[in-house]
Amino acid sequence: MIDFDRDFYTLLRQIKETFLEAYKHQNYPFEKLVNELNIPRDISRSPLFDYVITLNTEQHHLELGELEVSHFGFDFNMAQFDMSFNFSSFDNLLILNLNYNKDLFKSTTIQRVLENIKRLMKNVLQIPKQPLKNLSFVEQDTQRFRTNSLPKSSILDLFEAQVSKTPNNNAITFYNTNLSYKELDRLSSRVANYLREKHAIQEGDVVSFLLERSELSVISLLAILKVGATFLPLSSTLPKDRIKYILQDSQSKFMITKENLKAALKYKNTQKIQISKALNQLAYIIYTSGTTGHPKGVAVSQKSLLNLCHWYIEDFEINVKTKSLLMIPTSFDASIKNIVAPLLVGGSVTISKEQFDAFDIKTIIEEQKVTLVNCVPSAFKAILDVSKTYQAFKSLKYLALGGEPLDIALFRKFYLQSNCQLFNIYGPTEACDISTVYEVQEEDMYRKNIPIGKAIPNVQIYVLDGFDALAPIGVPGQLVIAGVGLAKGYVHNPELSNESFVEHETLGRIYKTGDLAKLLDNGEIVYLGRDDDQIKIRGNRVELSEIEHKILELKEIESSFVLVKNNTLSAYIKPVQKVKTKMVKEYLENTLPSYMIPIEFIKIKSVPLTANGKVDKKSLLSLQTKVKKESTKNL
Repeated sequence: MIDFDRDFYTLLRQIKETFLEAYKHQNYPFEKLVNELNIPRDISRSPLFDYVITLNTEQHHLELGELEVSHFGFDFNMAQFDMSFNFSSFDNLLILNLNYNKDLFKSTTIQRVLENIKRLMKNVLQIPKQPLKNLSFVEQDTQRFRTNSLPKSSILDLFEAQVSKTPNNNAITFYNTNLSYKELDRLSSRVANYLREKHAIQEGDVVSFLLERSELSVISLLAILKVGATFLPLSSTLPKDRIKYILQDSQSKFMITKENLKAALKYKNTQKIQISKALNQLAYIIYTSGTTGHPKGVAVSQKSLLNLCHWYIEDFEINVKTKSLLMIPTSFDASIKNIVAPLLVGGSVTISKEQFDAFDIKTIIEEQKVTLVNCVPSAFKAILDVSKTYQAFKSLKYLALGGEPLDIALFRKFYLQSNCQLFNIYGPTEACDISTVYEVQEEDMYRKNIPIGKAIPNVQIYVLDGFDALAPIGVPGQLVIAGVGLAKGYVHNPELSNESFVEHETLGRIYKTGDLAKLLDNGEIVYLGRDDDQIKIRGNRVELSEIEHKILELKEIESSFVLVKNNTLSAYIKPVQKVKTKMVKEYLENTLPSYMIPIEFIKIKSVPLTANGKVDKKSLLSLQTKVKKESTKNL
């Protein structure tokens, strides 16, 4: 075992001791060792190891009279192992010959390995006493990031300019309701003045709105910005206890509802309110699942939101002809760019009703001639499933799918039969919704893992190893994000903010996503999964520990474990007294969103443990096929 806190000299001594001990057994027959270990044979690889390092230090001097003798170099045409690092030394030189299996590695990969080895050796020789974990051998490539000039005008400045340019253009469509830019501007100004004069809302205050998705959501969002406040969208489907916690935690000064909005929309004052419009002030707060049993609020600045919107406008060619579909709940950050970006350049936002209805959305796309759709892959697959043909989508030019891994096989037929450009997008709430983008190509149609692409402008994406150093290309590590897109942090939670948003020695301020990924040769990023218990259900971020904490709030429960199987949640409960599963489920329904409610609750008499004392999750999952699921019976 290597101690990476020690220096290179310590490692040399350790290796020397290991080799001296191993030399005691150097005469043990290799074939006998393989037979004793009873290793299954595979003719395509070596039975014990795939990589070999050899060092030849023997100096051979051959004299043949007056003949001159020199070394003869030749290429191996076969590889016995995946890689063989063959070192040889003579005339005070150290030469490395790397033999590799070309069926497994590209020549560019091998060249990069050699360059990394050379860089590592130089660093070791320069500072041999530094900890091994600090040894750098990967060169930072800053050329792969896109940069654009940062926004200087505020969201309101750009919106108001667009109102002046296209006052009569359609801004919002919600079934039979249509609002022009002029009407949207006037109505949002009424609500803004209502907030200022009737409820004393000032710059920097937090104002929430609890509304079903409609034109009223957009009016409220703009009104809150016009009064200089931070908007906090809430879902009407959230349990009352969760809403109450969010309002208290965010210190929301006022909540807009359908009832009080009626009076606000009739307010006579439509004067423009003078505010600072500073780009570093907060634009919005979005609450996501947390590990402590409570959701956490992510605070995002106007600068971050503007950078996101400018990318969206540029890459998806949003303009006065764009008809963007808003089908994502407004309580999710993914909805915000679909509202704001089109309104900055004269586009139109078409809104579907709050309850997801695949047939209804398909009809909206067809009748309203929608050109841009952004949603989770599973939602768009449901829309495709209710369509006999793809004629309903002939107006669609751009489809941005994110929030879930993209299984391209589900969209292969649609992609090949349509003129729509398909994008795989990725990003956490803590980095303003989207951090990377990848345009799917025809050659990707049979690819198992579609890349999440490259960073959007003014955002940097890195893959770090376990010591927070840059991981080599192709090596899995944690995905971290830097740049303009980063959120300010978590609302009123500096401790958690400092854990997730850290100052890196060379990369600056970064957000640790907890996602595993690897960097490809071409600079694309491939998402590999999570390194913790955070998951996504129907595109919604879920911390399993938050559900477990909620279950343990019940005095009747001693232990609780929530696991995922086939994209659904299962709860394993060890009760201390009789309790009805129905009561446990009802308690969760009153405190958690519907997508965080397990579909089954399974009784366990004891908690299975692994050899090292950890919870044996595999054993728990196997109980699903052995234990009768409880519904209303006593545990």
